[in-house]
Amino acid sequence: NRLGDLFSEQYMQEPAIYCIKQSLIFDRIAHSSPCNIANILYHLGKQYDKLNKADSAAYYYEKALETMPDRNSMLYRDVVTSKALFEYNLRNDTPATMDSLKRMAALAATETERLTRFLCIGCVYQDLGLYDSAKVYLEPVFEKDSDKASIAAKYLRDIALAESDTLKANQYSQVLAEEAAAAPENLFR
Repeated sequence: NRLGDLFSEQYMQEPAIYCIKQSLIFDRIAHSSPCNIANILYHLGKQYDKLNKADSAAYYYEKALETMPDRNSMLYRDVVTSKALFEYNLRNDTPATMDSLKRMAALAATETERLTRFLCIGCVYQDLGLYDSAKVYLEPVFEKDSDKASIAAKYLRDIALAESDTLKANQYSQVLAEEAAAAPENLFR
């Protein structure tokens, strides 16, 4: 599992898939919990998703949901969210995607999880050009989640540019510039 995660972080999906599949074989022999098996299947789906191998990604996302015994866990919400975003990118099935994403945001157990779900929803709305709706979801992420503020700032800057609001665009660009300037300092901590 750790090697699979390491390869995944390095954008090396093929070796990640190999390691995760080996882990799946071991966990099935060791009779691991269904939740653990579902987590491994989910990670396989994500790797295939990154490779744009739609059939395999869909298969593993679906298997993860079938294997999962608990529909009230963060893992379940993560799988549903990833599957919804995958289907949006594949088919542009906007109503089904937004329904799933909003349902998972409503079920979020913590504020951090809720803001993560909001980021996903805001990104889809921004992609669709529905900027007012996107801002409803992206602005709380920008204001309340320091870990994801720069991601939200990028989308909000793009929205401000599309709306010809140069003042707002400059404010978000300033945040992005400060984040980029601080990145080399963080390497030596």
